[in-house]
Amino acid sequence: MLGKSTNQSQRDLFRPLLSDFISMKHGLVRLVNQTSYVFSKNTV
Repeated sequence: MLGKSTNQSQRDLFRPLLSDFISMKHGLVRLVNQTSYVFSKNTV
């Protein structure tokens, strides 16, 4: 039976991905990529 594909990697023409809007060369994106995050259970 044909139905909707379970493959979520297919893109909708009118719903672009968030990564299409974000410039990976932006300073804040580069800062996040350089930062090491350590989370513990005690953080709020």
